[in-house]
Amino acid sequence: MRTRFAVEDEVIQTAVLKNYGISIQKPVFLPNGDISYVYRIIGADGTKYTMKLFDKNTRSGRKGIRYLKFSLPVTWDMYDRGLYQNISYPIPDNHGDFVVDVDPAKIVLFSFREGKTLEESSPFCREVLEKAAKGIACIHDLTGQMHFRTMRIEDFDLSFLKGLETNMECLEQMQEEHHAYVMQDVFTDLGNLSEEMGEEMEPGEKAGVDKGMGTYSEKQIRQFTDPVIQVLPKKEKLLGFIDRLYRYREQIDFDPYDMVLTYGDLRGENLLLDSQGDLYFIDWGSARIAPREADLQHFLTEDFDFFLEKYKEACAGPFRPNSNLLGYYALRTRLSGLAGRISGMLYGSPDREQNQRDLECITHQDIGQWEELDRRIQQI
Repeated sequence: MRTRFAVEDEVIQTAVLKNYGISIQKPVFLPNGDISYVYRIIGADGTKYTMKLFDKNTRSGRKGIRYLKFSLPVTWDMYDRGLYQNISYPIPDNHGDFVVDVDPAKIVLFSFREGKTLEESSPFCREVLEKAAKGIACIHDLTGQMHFRTMRIEDFDLSFLKGLETNMECLEQMQEEHHAYVMQDVFTDLGNLSEEMGEEMEPGEKAGVDKGMGTYSEKQIRQFTDPVIQVLPKKEKLLGFIDRLYRYREQIDFDPYDMVLTYGDLRGENLLLDSQGDLYFIDWGSARIAPREADLQHFLTEDFDFFLEKYKEACAGPFRPNSNLLGYYALRTRLSGLAGRISGMLYGSPDREQNQRDLECITHQDIGQWEELDRRIQQI
């Protein structure tokens, strides 16, 4: 999140002291994270922590809280039993729980590691690729040793695609009528499609109505919506990728594959190099039981042959990547990301910084790169 959550610092300090027995300095807000508010916490003894705050009143916040039920026990089990320790792990509170209720939110305290994330380091050098390959192979091979309290298993759900197609139709209407109030006309047909794709719009709410941030003029709305409409010339190609994703999904039913513990979101901002050159995996909110390819696909735009070679060397047994699974995950990741941003722009909050960030991601989508990526997958 780009802006602070509406809670006083004293409330956080009191909650941490009461539940963890840790006296902390004033929390420092960090403007990153997609579904949680992130803070740097420093104890009175100088110990540093990362704290994440999840808003119980938003769909994205509630979704993040649900996923904690799997990711927190898993990462604690890995760290506490010494199975794999190059990770961020949750700090148990005084009762041994990982989640603390601070109405209207929930907070989680995590370990902190000094270092630099790799957000701006892509393409990765071979040294980083080798470390990532070995780490991911180790995590995958831990599956049989883990003590899973709850399960989050890949279900190959593609229901978000219907919402993406609906929202592209909404954008077309906006382009034709040049009027932002058209969003309300289509919203009545969306039903619950936006549930997994953004925050809920209040009943009867229209673009331009005061939401506590001031009323948008039509000119302001045009400045807000026109860049989003740039995605429309790519519509036919996008529909082609949607069709291809469905075909990948159908083919997977006939392919054998392993189900392992996967990290799920191997972007550079979730990878950290410390001062000793050790690689850490620092955000486990997307972890689940899934095919290995769910993680491997993140490196298709890197030196994939080298990465795959090092991954195979580190695996406990023989492995051969499945091109249908790689194609499925590569396209689903990109299409779901696009769908979420468009939905957030149409029906999300009036956070100007977040909207600008989403706009940049939408308008800089390189569909040509998707084509090249798909060709590379077929050659594997």
